[in-house]
Amino acid sequence: MITVSGDPFAISPPDTAMVDTAPPRIYYTLALTGDDQVYIRFSEPVEDQEMQKLNGKDFVTGKYIINGVVALDKKNKPVDKYDHAENLDYASKYLITLDKEISADDLMNGIACNGALFRDVRDVPPVPYEWPGKEAIGYPMDYYVDVHGSFTTNKLDVNIPFPGELETVTSGNVSQPNFFMMGTMGTRSDSDAANHRASDLLIMVRPEKADDPYLSMWPLYAKDTAGVQDVKQGVARQYDGSEKIRNTDITVEGIASESLPEGSLSVLNPQIVFSIGKDHGNLWLPAHGSGTHPTYINIEHSDEEKPGNFKTSVSQKNGRNYFFSIRRNDILEAGMLDFLFSIPKPVYSPELGPLYGVRLKDTASRNDGWYKPENLTSFKVNTGETKYQRSGATILSNVINPAKGEKTILHYILTRGGQVTIQVFTLDGNLVQSLYRGGREAGEYDAVWDGKNRGGNVVARGMYFIRIVAPDIDEIRKVMVVK
Repeated sequence: MITVSGDPFAISPPDTAMVDTAPPRIYYTLALTGDDQVYIRFSEPVEDQEMQKLNGKDFVTGKYIINGVVALDKKNKPVDKYDHAENLDYASKYLITLDKEISADDLMNGIACNGALFRDVRDVPPVPYEWPGKEAIGYPMDYYVDVHGSFTTNKLDVNIPFPGELETVTSGNVSQPNFFMMGTMGTRSDSDAANHRASDLLIMVRPEKADDPYLSMWPLYAKDTAGVQDVKQGVARQYDGSEKIRNTDITVEGIASESLPEGSLSVLNPQIVFSIGKDHGNLWLPAHGSGTHPTYINIEHSDEEKPGNFKTSVSQKNGRNYFFSIRRNDILEAGMLDFLFSIPKPVYSPELGPLYGVRLKDTASRNDGWYKPENLTSFKVNTGETKYQRSGATILSNVINPAKGEKTILHYILTRGGQVTIQVFTLDGNLVQSLYRGGREAGEYDAVWDGKNRGGNVVARGMYFIRIVAPDIDEIRKVMVVK
């Protein structure tokens, strides 16, 4: 709101009108890797006829051309002769179709949309109204204009007519409506649109195959210190919070698209950003560190996490695979590892800050409605506390099928250092396997048994015993082998 100079209570309603000087802006853009559509959300409704004029123009200069513009929430209303059309279609949510699919290389490197593209996109006038003795004004209405007084800023010579053939007001000054798409500095420029990437978020889709065209990057698994990729225990792959791993140091392995050239792989340097403030029920995004609002701040159904409530883990690269390590002490006490991916400085737009990678829910369709904010979320892994058994020796899976690669894990805690012996016996006391024999310092450890004997053969089905003898520990745990 802007303040009217003088006494605002002295303004009589017949001499006031409301004029919109808040221009439409792009809230955010979204796109999928390997898809030819871009979702654009405006801050307020814009004229559809101006949006349709974008057909055939460059969405990304020299790379992607607009082949179609569809208003997802289009409405229509009549306007009078003092506006530029008799009937006006308008919308705030658009789906743009391009001439080809957007590559993982372009999205992950933060390619920006064409800033000049939206310069002539107009705001939407309201149902016109009359000033006493004056013609109707079209473009709406965020604050009062005293037609016999003046504003302290944004003065406009009243002899300059408004678009829509507004009759000249005979006295006073009014503030011109900013109905065109404006830049961040409040001028009609390219800056606002240029502050957006082709997709302000990297939407990560669970791949259905190794060369899935929708794959940009995806976490293959998150595992605790005892986790093994081919075992259910200690490994999570769903990322909806339904799978549980232990609250230990955690490793996440991510894989990048096969379509990414080696040059891009060498400069991506992805990170994991994880919340330490709380377990968010929906999508969360880090607050912008520079003090200016990031382009994605207006995404519905999202929380803003303040600095200090999230941490990052850098990656170690091995070909197309990236490995991230998260320390136990940094994980939420709430029992949930809640994380995003981040590309700190995308090659094409480092000035816009990090590009955050979020998860498209598995229940969402790749072909319809993927852009809806409620379909976007973070990656969640349950890290609830393990219920330890007596003397700190805990079996994490007491039924295994070695033929399927299943293993059992004995987790144990040493309160002091000393010699440790862990062995597997049959029901009648015969030694099957020796899992560990030697010295250990105080701390937490894991011993894994794959259901095989000392000869490397899978044992017969039945009951087996794992015995651990260590400082202050002499315990036996049962394991059932099935086939």
